[in-house]
Amino acid sequence: MNIIESYKIAMTLVAIPFIVACSGEPSERDIKKAIQDSYSQETNSILSSKIGEALLSSTGVKDIKLENIEKINCISNAKNSYICEYVLEYTINVADGSLAEMFGAKGKKRTITRSKFLKTSKSWIIADE
Repeated sequence: MNIIESYKIAMTLVAIPFIVACSGEPSERDIKKAIQDSYSQETNSILSSKIGEALLSSTGVKDIKLENIEKINCISNAKNSYICEYVLEYTINVADGSLAEMFGAKGKKRTITRSKFLKTSKSWIIADE
């Protein structure tokens, strides 16, 4: 192998991580961040409204904590857009004897869900399907 071939191989190996990081579907980390950001915005919006606050307190829901998010797969939907399936684990904390507890909402939950993710200039976001 001559020096030019060695150089080409070395440059290719160095460039691969940068190419992969800059294109393609969202990683599990990207999905987690997008979901956590969306959840924070939604929670703040609900808690800042009188109706949302009243609804949560009347049902006995104290809080909902995101526990874990696991990416299953993503399918390209359009340029910079993917539909991704993921496992969402969360815990609902409710007041004892509350309406939420009576309907079985209390405790750790695990569900498989699907969302549309869009790549912006700054990060991945969840978009309406």
